[in-house]
Formats: sequence, C-alpha cells, structure tokens
Amino acid sequence: MIYKGERIMFISAIEDVLKKLEAKFIMVLATSSKDIVTARNMSVITVNDKIYCQTDKNMTKTLQINENPHVAYCIDNIQITGKAKVVGNSYENKRILAEYKKRHNSSYEKYKNVKDEVVIETTIEKIQLWEYKDGKPYIIKLNLVENTFESKEYKIE
Repeated sequence: MIYKGERIMFISAIEDVLKKLEAKFIMVLATSSKDIVTARNMSVITVNDKIYCQTDKNMTKTLQINENPHVAYCIDNIQITGKAKVVGNSYENKRILAEYKKRHNSSYEKYKNVKDEVVIETTIEKIQLWEYKDGKPYIIKLNLVENTFESKEYKIE
C-alpha cells in the first residue's frame, strides 16, 4: 500500500521514526569517494531531520564527504540516506554543542581540543525500516525530499 499525499500519515510516521533516532547515540556512518566505501561507528545526535557528529577534518570520512556528500547511516532496523557537509566546529554550533555534550560528554571532552575538529551535519533524505505487524514483515519507506510514505508487506512466499 502506498500513501502519497496523505500528509497526516507521513507526518505521523516521520515523527515516530525521528523519535526513535533521537534516542540512538551510536550509528554506523558509511561514506564513499572514488569507488571506495568506508564505514565506522559514530557518536551522533539527531535534531529534527538532521544528524550531527564530531570528527577531524583530516579523517577519511570527512575527506570523502567533501568529495561526495551522499552518506548512509544505520542503526538497528533503520537505514538512512542523506547529504552531509561540514558546518564548522563545535564552538561555531553552540546549540549542537550543548546537545552533543548532554549525550556524549566524555567523547566531547576527549576530542574538544583537536586542532582540526569539525561538526558534520547530515540532512536526512530517506529512511527505510523493517517492522512487523501481526507477525508479518513490512518495509517502511519515508522520503523526506518528496514527502512520501510507503508501507509494503515483504512477501516471504
């Protein structure tokens, strides 16, 4: 069943998923450039439709994002794609810094003095997750760019 233009259903679904993401503090981030894909666990915060993490501007992930902003995150049964960019450092992003310190103070304290520290902001474009309803698997797809929602049973037989 595909729901296009049913704004209430889309808003409800996206609010539910974003609430789940806000409760997650470690996600796998995948980046790529020049046909090389890399992935690593990251300490993250999710604020509305954005995911933030702290890193060094010289790390592979940052260099790849500078060449190719298309990234993916995953956590549990949730897969996320979006566009990432460097948005300065922690001190230039006071609101993000405050949220980051609430959830990842030890990481922040450990890396706050890194000379080339940067904040990466990912704007979420698509989310896909698996859910079970009445014992049946469903693939849920949310497209935040096109504001569409799809819930489709995954047929095993």
